[in-house]
Amino acid sequence: PMQSIKGAADLLEAQLANDPRAVQMVELLTYNVDVLDRMVVEMLDLAEMGAGTFKLMKTPVELEPLLASVVRSMMPEVQRGKLEIKLMLRDVARLNLFADETRLRWALGHLLRNGIQYTEPEGCIWVAAGVDDLDPNSLAIDVVDTGVGISDSDLPHVFERFYRGSAVSESGRKLDPRGLGQGLFIAREVAVAHGGTLTAQSTLGKGSSFTLTLPLN
Repeated sequence: PMQSIKGAADLLEAQLANDPRAVQMVELLTYNVDVLDRMVVEMLDLAEMGAGTFKLMKTPVELEPLLASVVRSMMPEVQRGKLEIKLMLRDVARLNLFADETRLRWALGHLLRNGIQYTEPEGCIWVAAGVDDLDPNSLAIDVVDTGVGISDSDLPHVFERFYRGSAVSESGRKLDPRGLGQGLFIAREVAVAHGGTLTAQSTLGKGSSFTLTLPLN
């Protein structure tokens, strides 16, 4: 049903170019459909985990095209947020792994969306990947943003299911992206299921860094 609503809204927007008020209302409609769609996807992810049906379907995966594809899929949100995003890779020839590509897309998408939602206009997000400096048999993917950061009281809980901290911009505006507060929980579950880890570091008012490690082939 939501895809039908979104499709109809897109068609209406194309036909209402001369009516700014109508365009604004259709844009509001489209945005809220996107929010609902994301909530449904998150609930389906959690349902699989809760039902014990969260099983990996591993195939050979090349990380470079996977990351490029995930970044491209986020560009509409990046542009709406007036942000900049950069993808940086090293050791490209070695960035091959045996993994569930669909689930990895989930995890990476949640990490990127998290950075986008908590970074104010003119900010930047970096996605960097290479062989892990601490373990030559693993790769590390860093998602770093110049966002509002995470408080010391919230940081230990960000990977808990349904946990939502309190994020405040430099100007004092409270940021409250709509969602169920489980994107980071899902991302960590995907990392652990692959035999990897997901960790976070943050400085309030400066930004956050999430590091996903996965075993190389």
